Amino acid sequence: MVPSEGWIQALRSSSQGTTTCELGPGNALLRSSTKPDNAPQERKPNYPIPDLRYTITTRKVRGEAGMSRFSSKGATLLGLAILTGTSALGSEADVDYRHYSMEAIGGHMQAIVKILRQEVPHSGHLSIHANAIADMARVAPDLFPEGSQGREALPAIWEQPEDFAKRLDAFHSAAEAFKDAAESGDPESIGSAIGGLGQACKGCHDNYREE
Repeated sequence: MVPSEGWIQALRSSSQGTTTCELGPGNALLRSSTKPDNAPQERKPNYPIPDLRYTITTRKVRGEAGMSRFSSKGATLLGLAILTGTSALGSEADVDYRHYSMEAIGGHMQAIVKILRQEVPHSGHLSIHANAIADMARVAPDLFPEGSQGREALPAIWEQPEDFAKRLDAFHSAAEAFKDAAESGDPESIGSAIGGLGQACKGCHDNYREE
């Protein structure tokens, strides 16, 4: 068989070892090399090959740990900011909530007056308004939490809490009495009860509400 161009043929010699020849066109010898048979084999550098799965896992764990540390610190700072902001916003919200609740009571009272004066043909609505005021009177103590000073509420509310609580109790009792009177339909009872409710409202407003 005639070697073709670039064909490499290995020739073995017992005295010199193994000779490798590279032939070119026309079987011309291009290059050759001889290695003793007992020559040590060439060893490639043994570079450490990392386990990619371990590397990825390690980086992932480190990343999670870093995120955990960041999350912990970030959550603490965010929590403090939220608590501070919530305190301020909560106070403003309490003030607004109280204002609108009291406006609702006032609206029901104005509607009752229109009915009792027979300015509107809605006498059947009287007990609805009376029940609404009684319900609002029941939750009135919740409308004045600490730190919610503002708008119409005077500082005296928190400076004289016992007296203010008595006036809220009087308002609640008067609202319940008017509710019962409205449900009875008796004009005399209704007239007496609405007078008592008005006096209870005035008792709070005179000392604890800014006009």
